[in-house]
Amino acid sequence: MPNMERPLLIDRPGTLAAFVEKANDASWLGLDTEFVRDRHYYPQAGLIQIATPDSIALVDPVALQDLSLLADLLCHTGMLKILHAGRQDMELFLLLFDAVPHPLYDTQVAAAMTDMAPQIGYAALAEELLGVPPGIALGRYNWLKRPLAEKAIGYAATDVEHLARLRDVLDKRLDEAGKRGEFEAAMREMENPEHYRPQPERAWKRIRQARRLGSQPRERLKHLAAWRERQAMEENRPRQWVLRDGVLVTLARFAPQSPEDLAAVRDLDAPERRRYGPALLETLAAVPAMDGKES
Repeated sequence: MPNMERPLLIDRPGTLAAFVEKANDASWLGLDTEFVRDRHYYPQAGLIQIATPDSIALVDPVALQDLSLLADLLCHTGMLKILHAGRQDMELFLLLFDAVPHPLYDTQVAAAMTDMAPQIGYAALAEELLGVPPGIALGRYNWLKRPLAEKAIGYAATDVEHLARLRDVLDKRLDEAGKRGEFEAAMREMENPEHYRPQPERAWKRIRQARRLGSQPRERLKHLAAWRERQAMEENRPRQWVLRDGVLVTLARFAPQSPEDLAAVRDLDAPERRRYGPALLETLAAVPAMDGKES
């Protein structure tokens, strides 16, 4: 088990180089990330936690300008990378490195395949399988703020401390359940970087009200949601900060065709009309008609 007494905080290039050189001999790595995305479309990396068989390192991407050595370690070596609920971590890795770690072992996926709760959290899984009591919960800690609080350093290190032991227990359970092949197939699928790239054409599926719309309004919503996703990416702002879901649904239902029509949309305020009105009208005008499909 990694030594938790002194997690190594890596905020200098020389320290990173020394760690990577030593970690290249490891048979596995435990991975986790901390990030902030409250005010941005893309996540902002705050910390990258790495466990090896004999140490835990906390890599500081706020302090380090060049993470290419880390990219080589995580994305281009054959050692197993162990994560828990790693899809958001993979999105961040793709953003940082234009590649994703592999081969993967996601302990949440393994747990679900052995009849445990499908979305079980890391702390709950460690408590149930290893008897590890839950640690502190930091909630909405600002991982971009420096210096990091001591409790934040401890919390971050704990998030990778038990991954290898969980893998060992879950491996046995996968074999007992006859799910080894299914799990490995799921991991190969998880390693596909295309799963973590933005997909504006599928953005409408995030909107709950979409299923209540008729065919033609839903088609408008698809186009509007794709436009909003691209706009949010361009501005690097949360999609809801561009236009709220409810506004898109209203526009999809009523299909305004002129600035005067837009002014009648109650939830679309004047600054939004000035900023986005022409693009919204252009987007709606490009939606192909589906005769008799308004309901």
